[in-house]
Amino acid sequence: MDAQVTERDVVRWSRELDRVAERIRPRFGRRELRARAPVYPKGLVASLERKNGWPSPLSGSW
Repeated sequence: MDAQVTERDVVRWSRELDRVAERIRPRFGRRELRARAPVYPKGLVASLERKNGWPSPLSGSW
């Protein structure tokens, strides 16, 4: 199976991740954390080797 990822796919996935962020935003107690809620699901699916709090800012995705 030769699946090609298109720009349209990436845009659609990004929108879906934004929807996920809106759903989880209320779960973060502090205002500062709620503001960063969109970063959380995107960090989970990022191609980083480790998924803790340090690689994300270092990768430049913030």
